Amino acid sequence: MLISSPLLRYVDKNPPSERYRFLSKVYSRDVYCVLCTDCINPSRFSNCNVHNPLRDWLKWVNKNIIVHLGDITMSEKRLGTLLRIATCMLDKVPKIDSIDRIEIHYNLTHNVWAEYRNIQLEGLPF
Repeated sequence: MLISSPLLRYVDKNPPSERYRFLSKVYSRDVYCVLCTDCINPSRFSNCNVHNPLRDWLKWVNKNIIVHLGDITMSEKRLGTLLRIATCMLDKVPKIDSIDRIEIHYNLTHNVWAEYRNIQLEGLPF
């Protein structure tokens, strides 16, 4: 899972796609869920040193991409488009040097595509 929340303990035994679907319905009940930095890990940014503009970007990514990874409507084309939007938004975040920006972008895209493929493979009948 690319996002952590205490709410996930209710669906601990379910496959990842169902866990993401559950979280997409209830993430607003957990204020700190959208501040989770698991989607950009491993990086030097953790929950404690994410500054405000990056925190706003991270909220957008978690609300619009991460919690919806298990949705049936999430296609490769839609996911790619959302990741490109997130990249353009990341380029406009102030106070991040280019090396950190590249690291965050690489970690986000790598983690999201790996999780998306994992969810797609879980639905195969063999």
